[in-house]
Amino acid sequence: ARRAKQTAVAAQEAAIAAADEQVDREKRATRSLERRLEDVRQESLLQKDRLTSEIDHLKRDVAEQRAASKEHQQRAEALANALAEKERAHDALAGKCDRLMQGLNGHRQQLAQCDERLLALGQRESQLVSELRQTALALDQQRMENARLQRDRERIAAEGQALSQQLHKYSKLARRAAAA
Repeated sequence: ARRAKQTAVAAQEAAIAAADEQVDREKRATRSLERRLEDVRQESLLQKDRLTSEIDHLKRDVAEQRAASKEHQQRAEALANALAEKERAHDALAGKCDRLMQGLNGHRQQLAQCDERLLALGQRESQLVSELRQTALALDQQRMENARLQRDRERIAAEGQALSQQLHKYSKLARRAAAA
């Protein structure tokens, strides 16, 4: 009987040690997951801030390019009007008209370049908006994962507490059995 008690006590101590070790492993795993989640959340926020800043910068560039495009268009129209007046006023001013035509072509090229840049900036803005949406989705997924981890942590804590109560109960029974 004494040997059976010793075996029962040894088995109980082994079960307690195994349970404590399991609880410690779960706590370490939970802390590791929490650290990883916080790192990912911080990186997502930094990326969101960078993308927002870049979008704001691109919006300013687009506005500036639009203003420059309008100014170039107005200059081109003014040059065309001046050219028409000079042709009607005097045919002898053909040399000056040639220079004005060259200026007009230069402004048209600049206007075409501005239009190309506006198109490229619009595409980049669309890409950045898409990336920002993806970042927001990733952040939402991380929040859901964090909630799941929190539920898992609470479940593990409840299981650990229940296991601790059972071990305490078994410990009392073992002490009573040892005392008997």
